[in-house]
Amino acid sequence: MTAFLDGFSGLVPLPLVKIFDEHELELLMCGIQNIDVKDWKQNTLYKGDYHSNHITVQWFWRVSLYSLYVYTHTHVHIRG
Repeated sequence: MTAFLDGFSGLVPLPLVKIFDEHELELLMCGIQNIDVKDWKQNTLYKGDYHSNHITVQWFWRVSLYSLYVYTHTHVHIRG
């Protein structure tokens, strides 16, 4: 634990971290755990030759959904 704290404090001064509780720190470090893919897709702006039916865009959404599924089902949360 000492080695972790030494390394972590080299990136972020510990007095700045101590103002957060474990839930706030998890949110800062890991981000929001639930991603609304439907909302994300509906609010995506495509540029150039890309559009929602472009094969590259379709692949992106498939990989993103798969990656999100794998991440949310294998990720160990700080709270257990």
